[in-house]
Amino acid sequence: LPAPSQEILRLRYADGLPAAALAARLRRTTDAVYQTLSRTHRALRGCIERKLGPVVFPQVDRAGVSS
Repeated sequence: LPAPSQEILRLRYADGLPAAALAARLRRTTDAVYQTLSRTHRALRGCIERKLGPVVFPQVDRAGVSS
């Protein structure tokens, strides 16, 4: 993944920053942060599926809660 994508994942999941805090820190809108996270998740999923084959992931809402 490109460095900006790695950074946003680290800040969101390793550091636990909520999307609003990420947006302020990165000087983006909250929607832009969600869009970047979504694109990065798709890229990671594609990589996993290329390595392991099709995988079923749980649906997660914007708060990070599985449904």
